[in-house]
Amino acid sequence: MKDKRLVRVILKGQAKEEFERINKAVGEQQAKGVANSDEMQLLKSIMQKVALIKENPAYGIRFPAI
Repeated sequence: MKDKRLVRVILKGQAKEEFERINKAVGEQQAKGVANSDEMQLLKSIMQKVALIKENPAYGIRFPAI
């Protein structure tokens, strides 16, 4: 049986700032009709890892909650 607990991925500090910057850049690029860019590929990769972590919380290195 699959564990149904809620899993949150929280970005802090520089990681959060960079994610927000990339997300904003991708939004602007999409508004201009850009179909593919380095930022879009990076954002897609980040979102895939977030989905993977949510699906399997034991993936990767775990840090204690603060």
